Amino acid sequence: MNASQVLMAIEVTKGTRLENPVLLTALTGMRRNEVLALRCAASVDFERNRLIVSSALEETKLFGILFKPTKVERQESSRWLLRSLLR
Repeated sequence: MNASQVLMAIEVTKGTRLENPVLLTALTGMRRNEVLALRCAASVDFERNRLIVSSALEETKLFGILFKPTKVERQESSRWLLRSLLR
């Protein structure tokens, strides 16, 4: 996506249930399945203003939706957040 497409996606989703996932994707570069796999207690470090990305969702025919390790060398990574995003 280019910058104007990102801004359009943010504007179109404002006030909807997709607003936060779209903002996270746009501001952190996280993949869709990484955003969907976030769990508040395990994924948000409020003291350091960061997200800990350690899993992603994967849909399989046999087992349905599963949590799996991230693609980044199969280890967790972190994304820094602006304090204003942690309302």
